[in-house]
Parts: sequence; structure tokens; C-alpha cells
Amino acid sequence: MNDAETKGFDKGKKEGEKIGIEKGREEGEKLGIEKTALNMLKKGMSVELTAEISMLSVDEVEKLKV
Repeated sequence: MNDAETKGFDKGKKEGEKIGIEKGREEGEKLGIEKTALNMLKKGMSVELTAEISMLSVDEVEKLKV
């Protein structure tokens, strides 16, 4: 591999890692919100209030109940 190829490979690898880290953060944040919403439901909060506070849709909150 020549110098240009190595630089291109390294740049692509760094960009891929950055995208992977960001996607992991987003998925982790979503999972945390869903867990919190599920706990809210378990404590007796309504689906509508849970959706409003968690910023999930009513449909998303309903799916958590299953």
C-alpha cells in the first residue's frame, strides 16, 4: 500500500469509527428513554403523560407495554 492509500484507508477508518460511535450513542439514548418510560408506566402514569414527558410517541409508549 502506498502513502496515499494508507492515508485514505486511515481517513475512512476514522470516519467509520466516528459514525459507529454516534450511532451507538443514539441507540443508547433511545434505550435509556424507553426504559425510563417503561418505569413511568409501571408506576401508574398514563400512556399520554409518559409520551409527553419522554418525548416518545403514544404508539412508541404503547409498544413498551407489550
